[in-house]
Amino acid sequence: MDHHDNNNNTNQLKYVFCPIKDTLNIISNIGISNDTELKIILENSSKLYGFPENVLKKLVHSYSDGNNNNNTFHLLHSIIFRLYYCHKLMEKYQSNKQQKRIVFWIQLFIDTHLDLCNYMNKYGIYNDEELLEIDNNRDDLIKSALDQYEPHDWRVLHSGNLPDLTLFIDMGNGWYDVRPNPRIENITCALIHIIACKTQSHKCQLRNFMRILEGYFKKYPEMVELFRMFIEISMMGNYFHAEYRPHFETRLEIRKSF
Repeated sequence: MDHHDNNNNTNQLKYVFCPIKDTLNIISNIGISNDTELKIILENSSKLYGFPENVLKKLVHSYSDGNNNNNTFHLLHSIIFRLYYCHKLMEKYQSNKQQKRIVFWIQLFIDTHLDLCNYMNKYGIYNDEELLEIDNNRDDLIKSALDQYEPHDWRVLHSGNLPDLTLFIDMGNGWYDVRPNPRIENITCALIHIIACKTQSHKCQLRNFMRILEGYFKKYPEMVELFRMFIEISMMGNYFHAEYRPHFETRLEIRKSF
């Protein structure tokens, strides 16, 4: 990559790693003509980041339709712009094991966009009028779709959100189904039983595990949220040490299922 390409990517990234409304302001002003690389990608893709081909064509054509205020797609363009250059940067560091932390951080940033993308695809809504106006939000009466689903770090679940349960390991028994028998049973005892007791693959464990979980979930409803976090983070591969993470379209489906 030559010096000019490095400078160009640096210029692009300063409009990526920022609040999405800042990206939207820039995109609204410069349009697509100054980004030949992304324009070519849009024109030649049958699907991109979960957005279908006909939507991508509408985006490209909207810049040649006299900028009709009722037919602009600047937010859609902003999302694709951010996702494209994030993935491009991630690929740059992917093969360098010394940069795993950077790759992990970029992936989490990408994931902040999942909820907004899923909303757009769920309702087939892609133009600015329906995404930026409060009256057009299908899920909320007091916020626009962008305000409701604006990319933010609290939208992403990762290993850092999980409680540290390593202390429970010494309190369990890996060989026998021996759980704590305190005077007062609580959620800690339940977690020790599930996580640190009889963890090997016994047939009876496979048969009874869901029944055991169901009983604990009824007794301690907060465990439902904890296990939901375990499952989503694992399916996303949102652990720092993960060697594989699903591609963006699959991540959309995983996020939607939760």
